[in-house]
Amino acid sequence: MAESKNFPHFSDSVYSKLDIIGIQAGHLPHAPPFSTALSNASRIPAGMKLHFVNETLNAAVANRQAFHELYLALTNRAIDLYAKSGRRKFALKLHGSLAAFELYA
Repeated sequence: MAESKNFPHFSDSVYSKLDIIGIQAGHLPHAPPFSTALSNASRIPAGMKLHFVNETLNAAVANRQAFHELYLALTNRAIDLYAKSGRRKFALKLHGSLAAFELYA
């Protein structure tokens, strides 16, 4: 249960970073709700490749289907943990983002 109490505090940050990665990799549109994360992010210079220590992220950057699977898995997990921690409004917000993602995908 400790995981679900701590999760919401870093979930927004992780989720925003995933939107930024998706936009930079060309897997998400530069439009709301995805682009709202860009207001606080620094842009990656044109031509610079995204590379991470985490190979799952590298695979998601390189492959649209891998990104979609990662995005869906993390979003569904975040929705579940928000619901378990009693933060229904945050879970509903992610349901909206998930619906936008499904329309885009």
